[in-house]
Parts: sequence; structure tokens; C-alpha cells
Amino acid sequence: MFLSLKLLSNFSALLFFSSADQRTIRVKYGETVTLPCTAPLRERLDVAEWSRADLESDQYVIFYMDNRVNKDSQSPSFKDRVDLQDVRNGNASLILKEAKPDDSGTYDCRVLQGGDSCRKRDILDTDLISIINLTVDPGEMFLFLHPCLSSLCVIISSYLLTWH
Repeated sequence: MFLSLKLLSNFSALLFFSSADQRTIRVKYGETVTLPCTAPLRERLDVAEWSRADLESDQYVIFYMDNRVNKDSQSPSFKDRVDLQDVRNGNASLILKEAKPDDSGTYDCRVLQGGDSCRKRDILDTDLISIINLTVDPGEMFLFLHPCLSSLCVIISSYLLTWH
């Protein structure tokens, strides 16, 4: 659970008390999956970040600030495979394409609304919204036969079917 205090003016404040949404999601290799993350207010997000503890400290799954995704801070393993759903309406859900077993892990989604996103990245105070435990099952193993062998198998199985 976390407590978030937002100053509205010199004399008033808006207080949010909530807990991060925690979910476990399981998908198959190659699927597209959406990891949910919706801010308390249905307003534009100033900052949205998805991270995993096993990434380098300066890398993210995706980092959005100043109305754009910062590709320089993105982990190479997620480049061109992730997107955010609708940051203009407070939805920072992560769309992960072509899921693979290496994508398995715990994902944290943090957002900032109505804040000063002009500050340096390392002093931004973002709110933890979602914790997602993702498991990507490996794909099925396929046995590929040499074309001559597969033809032979078809001929043999056809022959055996006629011998009842």
C-alpha cells in the first residue's frame, strides 16, 4: 500500500490512499499480452514507466515522459516489442508483442499525473500502480521430418490403412 499527497494550491492537498494492483498473467510463446496499469485519475499522464528488477538500473521496459517514449533508456530486449495503451486518458497498460520465455518476471508500473515532469528523471516521485508477475510458457516442440521421410510415412500409412 502507498500514500500519495498531491498539493493543489498553497492551502489544500489531495490525498490518495491505495494499494498497487497485483496480478499473475500466464501466456504462451509468441502471443501479444497486455499488462494492466490504469492511473487513479482518467487524465493525461506526465510520466509512465514500466520496469523489471533484473534490468540494468538505468534501463526500463518502457519510459514515457514529455509526450514521448524515451528509447534511449529502453532495454534492448524490449525495443520495437512494447507500447503503451492510452496515456492521454490515464491508461499506461503495457502491450508486449511476441512474448518469449525471457520476458517472464515481475513488472512494476509507475505513473505521475499533474506533476512537474520537467524535473530530472532520478528525482521524479512516481506512484506504484501495478505489479504484474508474467510467465511466458515455452512454445511446443515440433518434429520436422525430411521431405522424403514424410512422403514415405504417408505412403506407408496409406498402405496400412488398406490392409484391414
